[in-house]
Amino acid sequence: MASGKSTLGLALLGLYPYHGSIKIDGKELKDYSDYERSQMISYLGHKPQLLSDTLYNNITLGQDQDITAVLADVCFDTDLAAMPDGENTLVGNGGIRLSGGQQARIALARTLLNKNKIIVLDDPFSAIDMKTEEKIIENLKKHYQQSLILLISHRLAIFNQINRIMLLHEDKTVDYGTHEELLKSATLYATIFNLQYAEGAGRIEP
Repeated sequence: MASGKSTLGLALLGLYPYHGSIKIDGKELKDYSDYERSQMISYLGHKPQLLSDTLYNNITLGQDQDITAVLADVCFDTDLAAMPDGENTLVGNGGIRLSGGQQARIALARTLLNKNKIIVLDDPFSAIDMKTEEKIIENLKKHYQQSLILLISHRLAIFNQINRIMLLHEDKTVDYGTHEELLKSATLYATIFNLQYAEGAGRIEP
């Protein structure tokens, strides 16, 4: 649905002009320098790129950090245990030696590593199965409570775990509220959620 979800994510990075006001700690977003924004905001686009390097270097990008916890947060610890070279496993050009789901989780780990104040995730779970997605969401809620995480997605099946939801319409109107509130007040949200959720555990009535 072309409703501007990705454009909203780019605006929150200060990479897209916007009208109105976006403030962080009382200061307008556009008044921060590029460096200041990079220290506050982490962003994962829906087409992340991996380097032809090791898992460790793809996640740390030159920093000297322990990646054990973040690998567990993205449910990659089991995958890693099956790799003889562990964190030093080479991913190949563009991550070709990894599955699509593994590539997505390594890119997500890179975005989460520094636990920045704001974390923008644009469709990070499209290549990840729903059970793993649910576990990752659970880990994010448990271990990133000091971060504001903005999840941009058209997959609503796990949105019953999200604190607040903004549903963007093509006509630029917005529905906002909790999952339970939107099930009752937003017909489009309830319809999409029920259709997607029915693929797994069954239908939820508004």
